[in-house]
Amino acid sequence: MVPRDPFYRRPIQDLSLHPDPFWGLPTSNVDWCEANYAHTRYVAEFFNTLSSLPMVAVSLWGLYLCATYRLEPRFYLCWAGIGAVGIGSLAFHGMLHPAGQATDELAMICASLAFLYVVLEVGHLEARRPWLPALEMVYAVGFAVAYFTSPFFFPFFVAAYGATVLLIIFQDHNCSE
Repeated sequence: MVPRDPFYRRPIQDLSLHPDPFWGLPTSNVDWCEANYAHTRYVAEFFNTLSSLPMVAVSLWGLYLCATYRLEPRFYLCWAGIGAVGIGSLAFHGMLHPAGQATDELAMICASLAFLYVVLEVGHLEARRPWLPALEMVYAVGFAVAYFTSPFFFPFFVAAYGATVLLIIFQDHNCSE
């Protein structure tokens, strides 16, 4: 029996347009963005990888502005989170391996937690919820443990990330009224 990709149901060897991809055949759980190794043998999804570079550049600019204006650490964390997502996305789309996928998805969770903290504490010079960073850290560690121990980690990631983003949207909406 020929091994098949779980998403496209194609034979695994059909997943690469290059006969000898540098990182090997894709082994991540998701692969639906673009043709693999279509432009070079070194990058699995060329345009997705390329689109991650501005995230890294913007995060560096944001960190520079935080330092220039001496902003609170929570804002540094947000900009660093954007950079981490950019680096994770580079790793994931560049290789399409589980380690890159984990780097991308864990960075997305951590960055969204930093954004959630900012919107929960918006408008306050001092933290109203001093326990919140510890709670978010416990959540992030718990998520990472579940992520690496669950055979259904991708749906778990989608649910956890979606819930965090919905909380951010809800809180932002409440703050803007």
